[in-house]
Amino acid sequence: MRTSISNGTAATPVQVPAVTPSAPPYPSAAALPRTNPNELGIGDLDIVLSVLANELVPTATVSSNGSSRSTSSTSMQTASTSNTDNGKRTLDIEDVEMVTTVLNKALFGATKWANLGLKLGLLISRLNVIGEEGGDAYRHLRRTIEVWLEEEDNVTSRTWQTLIEAVARTGDRAAAQIIPDILKTLYNIRL
Repeated sequence: MRTSISNGTAATPVQVPAVTPSAPPYPSAAALPRTNPNELGIGDLDIVLSVLANELVPTATVSSNGSSRSTSSTSMQTASTSNTDNGKRTLDIEDVEMVTTVLNKALFGATKWANLGLKLGLLISRLNVIGEEGGDAYRHLRRTIEVWLEEEDNVTSRTWQTLIEAVARTGDRAAAQIIPDILKTLYNIRL
């Protein structure tokens, strides 16, 4: 019970109702109108969490050539094929999107595109032409990867291992070290 003082007169007792902790700290999902049907609301939190949990938990056993392995639904969705080449197959121009995705996920600095090109065997004159074509560093990096995959200039190898070694020689060892994990997660390629 609390007392209050008003106008300098004697205190009169005032009954203060108890606070109920059962009230949510946020409005209910029904109380929040949606202006955009594609927008997630508070009521969608449980759904999002269950979807994420299902994506990250192993959910299937896949048998291939008599061997079994556990896989998650994430790797099933993103893996284009089950690669049994252990990353040793020669990459070609059709792999340009995969290579650029892996480099982006590894946080390889696109501004190092020319240095990477040199490490992959491209000539400085070709890299100068790429630089003069216009665009930003990401465009130059993609064009550098395209030329590498077309086996131009002094390119001798077009494998994931070659790319990893070239990335490491640019000084970005962190990106080079994480590429195998990204390949395994996204494309089920094991080096």
